[in-house]
Amino acid sequence: MKKILADNQDFWIKLLGSELYGSLSRDIHSNVVTAHADCIEETDQYIQSLKQYTTERVQESNSWLSDVLFAPFYQIIVESYLQYSAISVDTFSILKNKENMLRQLIYDSIERIPRRVLIYDMHLCKSDGGLTGADSSEEYQYYCQNMLADVGYVHKLCSEYFEMTRLLVVRMTYTIKYIEEMLHNIENSHMEITQQLCAGEEFHYITSLKITGADRHQKGKKAAECTLDTGKKIVYKPHAMQKEIVYQTLYSYFCGHTGNRAVSYPVIDSRTYGISGHIPAFSCENEQQVQEYFKGIGIHLFLCYLLHAGDMHQENIVASGMPVLVDAETIPGIQRRFPVKNAEDQVNERLGWNVLRTGILPFPVWRDNRKGVIASALHMVNEVYSPMKLPVVRNGKTSDMCGIGICLGKMLSEDNNISHYMTE
Repeated sequence: MKKILADNQDFWIKLLGSELYGSLSRDIHSNVVTAHADCIEETDQYIQSLKQYTTERVQESNSWLSDVLFAPFYQIIVESYLQYSAISVDTFSILKNKENMLRQLIYDSIERIPRRVLIYDMHLCKSDGGLTGADSSEEYQYYCQNMLADVGYVHKLCSEYFEMTRLLVVRMTYTIKYIEEMLHNIENSHMEITQQLCAGEEFHYITSLKITGADRHQKGKKAAECTLDTGKKIVYKPHAMQKEIVYQTLYSYFCGHTGNRAVSYPVIDSRTYGISGHIPAFSCENEQQVQEYFKGIGIHLFLCYLLHAGDMHQENIVASGMPVLVDAETIPGIQRRFPVKNAEDQVNERLGWNVLRTGILPFPVWRDNRKGVIASALHMVNEVYSPMKLPVVRNGKTSDMCGIGICLGKMLSEDNNISHYMTE
């Protein structure tokens, strides 16, 4: 650890600050938060289980993850964890291709955790003359095929970088438990899903499962999109959806009294989780529908302002002919109150909460010396980047790969929130 701090001194000082960096350099155990004892014990057991996993080498060409960075490492980690945890495949019988689907979901949950360690270890091997190849691409291939494909070498890395392994174990454990919980709840709600979300059409399998929600909940739970064997899509959320039901009722009421068309979606609320129909995004067909769309946005704006709702960014309102609010988690919101001591405070209090706070209208946030970021529901930009710079991989699949390159972090990349008309 001291060598890591010393080799990248400028980077760690910027990240930790000079005071904390100096403290860690003098005593590596200072200011270190100890993980939960159960996690540490389970991580120890998993590392030990790697020895018994297999002594055969894993060839990247045979990997189900052949296109990702450091594929053999992930294959060994995922396969060995499935064996270590003794998971019964029957638990996931509702999944059509349960083995591959489960492996992919686990990989998606841990993809970022070991990346820097693997890049750093590859650089160490290169500096020590341990990689061979005509160029940096061949040296990367050598590292994957002759080191990461060796279970013994992966065991060495997991032992040496214990915190990395602990995070891997925790995330994989949470992911498996969440998938089990989700599938159990979907099977328990089979009748309601068939009747309310599938128009009475029976389903037997889930052919695709994507955990794609932006907001994480307890122990990393996120919303998931499920495709059924009937072709129908449903959305599972790890929290109650009574708010969505109430909000849709309010929205439909005001649409009815203003002569506006309302698009709603069926919701099954089970208190601890919710399942809803999938809302597809599609364009308006004529100018009248465009006018109706923006009238609908006006009603959403009124209700969200009235209910002190915020966070109505691009992902929470879908343009499905009409604007559909798909996440009411922040409704009703809380209006913060500050003590009013003078006239300026009174003005700030009056102006502090306005329609811009809902997030629906274009409004720049995180402004510095530049123009700021607009992530509102009415902002037609395909990709939105935060002003905070994040580490990214540069020179991928080469031994010159760098994990500390800095660029603006992508926040949103979908364009499903604003109505289109007469566009190519």
